[in-house]
Amino acid sequence: MIPISRPYITWSVKEIFREGNKALEENDTFRFENCVAELKERRGTGPAKEQLKNLLILEAELYDTEITTRFRENMDLEKPWPSAAWLLKLEKLTDKIKARTRGDHSVYLVCLWNCHGKEKHGIYVGMTGRSPKYRYQQHKRGKKAGRGWVRRYGTGLLWPMFIHMTNIDHDEAKQLEGDVFSLLKKGGFQVKGGH
Repeated sequence: MIPISRPYITWSVKEIFREGNKALEENDTFRFENCVAELKERRGTGPAKEQLKNLLILEAELYDTEITTRFRENMDLEKPWPSAAWLLKLEKLTDKIKARTRGDHSVYLVCLWNCHGKEKHGIYVGMTGRSPKYRYQQHKRGKKAGRGWVRRYGTGLLWPMFIHMTNIDHDEAKQLEGDVFSLLKKGGFQVKGGH
């Protein structure tokens, strides 16, 4: 549900954080989203930015500790994290992909932040004959970076979402890259890459 007003506009950052935490415990999504929206409005200030991050971490831990822990290990902690709901939706879609071959190629997914200036997360889908980590580092250095989506907006590899698509043969990797791109696009994600 999208908040339609700012009911917490007069509250302190600390009060909003406490209210958001309480809303999570009571499973009140509407109240929680209003708290998050208010903290996002104030994100320019240090305390609001920190409390927003803390509230989103609490949300993620409440809904699925395992997925956020696996995800957190590979991310740029300076950028906002995707919500647990976003990650779970992504995991549900990528689990539909089944690799059948063995080889030295991989399909990889990179989390993008704000690639359209809308403060939303997106996904870059790529294929490589190197390790996904090495390829990600190449992107970040601007080597073979294409349009530069990963260099400019990449926040980290989404390992848990593509680990089952690693070490496959070239032809299958090429096919899966396009399949994953289409699947995620149809699933409502902002997607780049996927040649």
